[in-house]
Amino acid sequence: MRIDIGDTETESYLRTKSSTKALLRKLIQHHECRVPHQALTAVDIQEEPETAEIIDVVALPIETAPVSIEAIKRVVCNHFGLSHNDIVSKRRSKDVVVPRQIAIYLCREFTPRSYPEIGRRFGGLDHSTVIHAAKIISKALHADCVLARDVKILTAQLAA
Repeated sequence: MRIDIGDTETESYLRTKSSTKALLRKLIQHHECRVPHQALTAVDIQEEPETAEIIDVVALPIETAPVSIEAIKRVVCNHFGLSHNDIVSKRRSKDVVVPRQIAIYLCREFTPRSYPEIGRRFGGLDHSTVIHAAKIISKALHADCVLARDVKILTAQLAA
């Protein structure tokens, strides 16, 4: 069986023997919450009723076109029904903050821009605010399926 996953944490999880059911549950959770533009790891797993063991691990790079911060802001604004002025404003209501944090997270994932540069493009945010926003979304992706679905949709739109 060949399974594609996207990080070393899951890869190291797979290196240990575990039940097939727990392994598949972990992979399904992981697949739903990962950003697909990152490099994938292909894993060949020996199929046994009670255990799973890695046989081979191969890195498969995925080429993506560079995405601009403005393109990310435009896609996020369209998805959440916001204007460009809303996403760069100082407003702190939840209906604006969460899309802004998602956009910042996507900027860190899709662009090589620094935290201060991203902050400047989002209405002069401090770099520590940008770091916080990216961490909040990164942690919430594993706990909030709705957020993970939104990020997955936005990622697919940016990758297209």
